[in-house]
Amino acid sequence: MVEKSIKIFFGSSIVEFQRERISIELFIRRISALLEKQCKIRLEPLFCEAFDDALFLTRKQDEYNEKLRDSDLSFFVFYTRAGQFTVEEFEEAIRALRKHGKPKIYVFFKETTADKAIDQSLKDFRRQLEEKHKYYGGHFSNVDTVKFRILQALTLLSEGRINLRVEAGKCWIDGVEIREKDLSLGKVTEFANNATLQNMKKELEEVSLKCHAVKAQDVVGKLDDQAREEDTQLLAKRQSLADNIEEIERQIFEMSLGISRDIVRDEMTARQRAAYALFEKGDYKGCLHILDPAGPDDE
Repeated sequence: MVEKSIKIFFGSSIVEFQRERISIELFIRRISALLEKQCKIRLEPLFCEAFDDALFLTRKQDEYNEKLRDSDLSFFVFYTRAGQFTVEEFEEAIRALRKHGKPKIYVFFKETTADKAIDQSLKDFRRQLEEKHKYYGGHFSNVDTVKFRILQALTLLSEGRINLRVEAGKCWIDGVEIREKDLSLGKVTEFANNATLQNMKKELEEVSLKCHAVKAQDVVGKLDDQAREEDTQLLAKRQSLADNIEEIERQIFEMSLGISRDIVRDEMTARQRAAYALFEKGDYKGCLHILDPAGPDDE
């Protein structure tokens, strides 16, 4: 029996994010099935496709805005332009949040390539987001980052009922591993961009290959004492790398969860925005340095 329902609103350009919208809605429904079984929590994704055909004639956007005001979490995603109705939905969410304390709002911008022209509407929206609303918009190149943020938002909203963790390069929710094809941690911005983490993973792969080669020689009895000693050292190095990778992933995850918590709490300071931007680029230590109370001023 379901004890709690969480409504998740998703606003974006349908044209620019057609595939991502389908992927995210399916992801939410799969996570909902898991949470209903594990926590008796149901997720209700709110997407606007059914409302788009006659917006100007019937103002069904008003009806959709009502659903937005009733939602618990809202996610707004932009690429090269900020459409009229997506911006309207964002402003409606801001008003509802200030009046009723919900929905919690998360904003994301998909990274563009040099051949993509940025519409003035997006430039204007980003300026208002920072200057007027003091809000931080996250960045992503792969939709798995947005999926990961949804899981983080659910964890924070549930106040302990939903348990999210990262272990061995995988994402787990309430003890169940999220399938790689549904969400790959290696495609989430802060993990993918962290050079230290990626270099360690590459080194671990190389050491593991050497360990397998030595084991194959051992099977056919071709290892002498020196080779066995080298094998022992390789195994120790492999374990050390695995432990270090696990610790780095834990640190990144905890920082990421803390940022998700801070974003929806209050207005962002210039210091926070600068630190979070570095974190998304993979600079964990740079982020910590800026957030240090003894670091640079917000001015």
